[in-house]
Amino acid sequence: FEKLKVEGWIGKDSIYYGKRIFGYHEAGAVAEEFAKARVDVIVIFNSAFPNGYVFPLIAMNPYLQRIPLIVAADEEPNRAIGSCEWATNSVCGNDMNNYVAKYIGRYARFLDGSPLSPGLQGELKTLLNAYHTAGCLRRDYLGRFGDAPGGFHSATGDQLLYFKIFGTTVNTVDLLRVREVYDGMQAEGLKGAESFSEGDIKKTQQQMSQGRLNLLSDQTMLYNAARLYHALRAIIRAEGFTSAAFKCWPEIQGGSFNMSPCLSIAWALAKRDVTAFACESDWPGAVLQSMGTLLTGVPAAFLDFVNWRPDSNILQLGH
Repeated sequence: FEKLKVEGWIGKDSIYYGKRIFGYHEAGAVAEEFAKARVDVIVIFNSAFPNGYVFPLIAMNPYLQRIPLIVAADEEPNRAIGSCEWATNSVCGNDMNNYVAKYIGRYARFLDGSPLSPGLQGELKTLLNAYHTAGCLRRDYLGRFGDAPGGFHSATGDQLLYFKIFGTTVNTVDLLRVREVYDGMQAEGLKGAESFSEGDIKKTQQQMSQGRLNLLSDQTMLYNAARLYHALRAIIRAEGFTSAAFKCWPEIQGGSFNMSPCLSIAWALAKRDVTAFACESDWPGAVLQSMGTLLTGVPAAFLDFVNWRPDSNILQLGH
């Protein structure tokens, strides 16, 4: 447990219930403790036969019913240690709890093997990573700056369907508001007020020009990119967005901004202001960007979703 915390596979505030849970009252109390903590995943280690309704009481707690559940069983020892109950039945307990899970319709992932084995640890970490990503997506608040350009039908999407499957909530911000914050250097939103200064813009401009083999030498371009970045970040913070998509053309490149915003949105992603920042207002692509970022731990790019069919293994991207 401590190793998983140190390595970052679980949160620092994760709960470890170190004693064996026995009977109705203890199981109910543990379930309520987990529910109160709003855990993202539960891992149960069986030590013997299932005792009573301990597993279903935790699995079917009103809050925990949709929380991912992992049930593991250690290797069975070769000889009795203290009592015959502990000697032979941990994996048996997994099998019996698996029956209960199927009967009550509660999905759970069952693992057998020593918690110290590389195989079990590897699969456990993969599951924890996937469940962490799912938990973050359930709380994803996606800021969509402008609608999709004409003809970008794959960037329209069914917002309720994405909310149903992933939990992503989409809120659209008009591009005129971006212009207002760009000019006025302050934003107000549902979560509060944010502002930035000329000093902030200059500092970011300098950072953008460093360590890139002088490829970014146009100072006017860098200044505009830095200013747009701070305008977008101010709105993101004021509204509490966790991911974003941006209608980068034709208004931005051919309108009053007269600039390419690619550096600005890439900078926001690289600085971890958001888990995704899709171009061309492709908010469904931003959801997949967030998945990539959360699963890998580094900013992910997913640009121009063009075509995919359920009967094909091929996903077509424009870039």
